[in-house]
Amino acid sequence: MRPPGDNMSERVANPQRYRPMEALLWAVSLHGPRSVVLSEISGRVAYKLVSSGLRELPSSLGALRPAVERLRQEAAPLRDIAGWPGMSLPRASRLLNALYLTGALMISRSHPSAGRERSWRNLFGRGR
Repeated sequence: MRPPGDNMSERVANPQRYRPMEALLWAVSLHGPRSVVLSEISGRVAYKLVSSGLRELPSSLGALRPAVERLRQEAAPLRDIAGWPGMSLPRASRLLNALYLTGALMISRSHPSAGRERSWRNLFGRGR
């Protein structure tokens, strides 16, 4: 199958067979086997919700909703997010992965709070 509008129209299915992928991406990110931040968005960075991202929050957010709302207002590194009420490092990682995969996450390597992210590798000059 090809996506709607593809030049190979003989391989494009009936439009009723296509569904948005956001719900699947949320489910895989929040409940799948990966409990660390994706390598594409890891490192000394600050995370913030894109202003146009997630106009409507998924109903499955539950206790993660306050963290998403806080990311609308401020940028923060992973360690800070993991310390917010109801969060942990695996939970924050899964949330950030879900936001990234749905296109709702802004990643800043130059934001002042990005420099607060520390690891043993960074202390000894082996960080990115």
